[in-house]
Amino acid sequence: MYQPSGTGVVSHLIGNLGIGTGTTSPGAKVDVIGNGTTSSTFGLKVSNSTPTIIFCVRDDQRVGILTTSPVLTVDAIAATDGIGLPTGTTAQRPSVNGAIRLNSTVGGLEIRVGGAYYRITGSTTPTIAAGAAAGTGPTVTVDSGNDLCHQVTVITGTSPTTGTLCTVTFNQALDAGLFTFVVFSPRNAATAGEIAKFYVGSTGNSSYTISCAAAPTASTTYIFHVMAKQ
Repeated sequence: MYQPSGTGVVSHLIGNLGIGTGTTSPGAKVDVIGNGTTSSTFGLKVSNSTPTIIFCVRDDQRVGILTTSPVLTVDAIAATDGIGLPTGTTAQRPSVNGAIRLNSTVGGLEIRVGGAYYRITGSTTPTIAAGAAAGTGPTVTVDSGNDLCHQVTVITGTSPTTGTLCTVTFNQALDAGLFTFVVFSPRNAATAGEIAKFYVGSTGNSSYTISCAAAPTASTTYIFHVMAKQ
């Protein structure tokens, strides 16, 4: 069907359209069979008017975006901007292992492995509360970062003791049923000099604690870098 100009002609195809050898009984509205099974032939190419390739389906079962030489099953390496991932709430998670998505409820990237979702990144910052071990009149802050990676600063008050130095509560709870690992390291000289006093007192999917096996020094700034993973 060819229409050189005008808008008065309407083309209407009823039924399925088969393209390629072997499509005498097409199984879809458009059923395309390529010319072989190797990287040298294609089942589909879409280009703009330049012509520059936009999308291709190669007969070796590889798909290229902005390239006709895909080196992966789906190859968009030639793009310079990015690929948009599916985004949805926790309730909208698919029950499919290998699914990668942005979770709009917790504000991070996640992947489903072995029937459970693991958060890879986060975008929300946890909160912090001083424990008795920080003494009287301490200052505690989460200075930067997010639920999974952040910095904790504790300035002890008077009469610090043993026990819980601080409790950090995640802005968005990690997934229940998965063990939470918390690792911290010293960030300043005072913390490095007394690091043997400090340990992760408890962990959970909602919070963790930093505790003291021996009383910290009064009126001292302790800075920790923290990573939490499941």
